[in-house]
Amino acid sequence: MQENVLEVRHVNGFYKEQSVQNGIRRLFGREGQRVQVLHDISFFIGKGEVVGLVGESGCGKTTLSKAILGFLKDREGEICHQTKHPQMVFQDPYSALNPVKKIGWIMEEPLKNYTKLDRQARREKVLEMLQNVGLEADMADRYPRQLSGGQRQRVNIGTALMLEPGLLIADEPVSALDVTIQAQIMELFQELQQKLQLSVLFISHDLRVVYQMCDRVLIMKEGRIVEEGTVEEVYRHPKHEYTKLLLASAGIS
Repeated sequence: MQENVLEVRHVNGFYKEQSVQNGIRRLFGREGQRVQVLHDISFFIGKGEVVGLVGESGCGKTTLSKAILGFLKDREGEICHQTKHPQMVFQDPYSALNPVKKIGWIMEEPLKNYTKLDRQARREKVLEMLQNVGLEADMADRYPRQLSGGQRQRVNIGTALMLEPGLLIADEPVSALDVTIQAQIMELFQELQQKLQLSVLFISHDLRVVYQMCDRVLIMKEGRIVEEGTVEEVYRHPKHEYTKLLLASAGIS
């Protein structure tokens, strides 16, 4: 029987709509209306499984990832983790890095906060991770501005893996990169996922990337999962009209 590292059961998520007066958002005063953005979401991710989450912008993909990581406080339902320290790789490889800190400092920070390793052991782990993500050891002494976009994303991936998480959430991790670098980062993801037996929630609007990267796929529309299955099932025999539209738009129909 497959071991699940994440189980999401009947999750509803809400935001408070900020009130606007004369075109200006009000920071004080009465709270806005409570708006539901996630509707009865249920799914699981097995150990070592890569699950794609696909949908157009604004459908709730990032909100769902925030709920899984505990950043969305106003929610209902159950989210059960079977792994410590789930981590996230963000879309923008630059804004996710502290611009005034060196790469070594950035990558070492999770170890400072969550382990009892001494300074030498932390440094060794940083250098080992740099090698794992295809970067030279001297990158540890550089600042983010001195790295290319692809190198920055490698640092982000390495930083997310420093605590050896069982679950990684990748939120559009290659969409801000050019096509050549995208292919390199996707190859790195696949190598690390297989080597570390990572479970991954891979969020993307690119159906071709999801087909290449994922075992199963969830199709999200307006905060609801409208279809799910293996990539072969969903791509070759889509059932929902929205899935058919997405596939056709991507030239996969």
